[in-house]
Amino acid sequence: MEQQTAPATWVSEHLGHLLIDFLALFGVTFNRNDVLADLLLILISLGFSAFTYLVVRQFSRKFVRKSTASYDEKIKRVIELKHFPEKISFILPYYLVMSAVELIIPKVTILGQTINAFLEIGAAIIVLRALFATFDIALVILASKSFGNRLPLHGIVQFFKLAFVALAVLLTISHILDRTPIYLISGVSVMAGMIAFVMKDTIMGFIAGIQLAANKMISTGEWIQQENGFNWTITMWMAPFKK
Repeated sequence: MEQQTAPATWVSEHLGHLLIDFLALFGVTFNRNDVLADLLLILISLGFSAFTYLVVRQFSRKFVRKSTASYDEKIKRVIELKHFPEKISFILPYYLVMSAVELIIPKVTILGQTINAFLEIGAAIIVLRALFATFDIALVILASKSFGNRLPLHGIVQFFKLAFVALAVLLTISHILDRTPIYLISGVSVMAGMIAFVMKDTIMGFIAGIQLAANKMISTGEWIQQENGFNWTITMWMAPFKK
């Protein structure tokens, strides 16, 4: 069965061809057995990576600065602490270096497969860090709006973070094992109950937050008081017991 090309492989292959074409401009033909060509490829990829990082970071900082110009200083400070420009600027340079390494060390060797596995894991972590920073900034901005108090924003953001982590783990493992994600999904159906049990609190909290927001039962800043010390203990089956 023909294997589908993963997004990370597609990007690295195209960047690798660009690096080879750039070497050809200097009259250097890429050859894995040529130490000079390998050294030039590494130096060029590192130079391009540093240049790309600085350019993307500068544009990202200007974009964030202009986009948050109308917000107060507290929100600007929170957004600044997320280091969004630095995190998103590191994606393309990482793939440039990753492409150069994959060109020099073929994947057919054990060393190449091991290095490629670590590179894939690193790529997933870098992309997730940028996504998490985007979600955190969106959370801060939406929480400052008038409708922010009526929505379970933290639960929604946490849910999407967990979903993207699961997706990244699935795609990374499928690429390392050279299997399609559908093949892995069919193999983890037995663990669905265990995963649901581990994440039950997050799922229940997310659903409860949606119900509270949809029915407008409670908003941020409101006070809840039980008369005469009346309280409830919620079990995993949501059965209430009076203390």
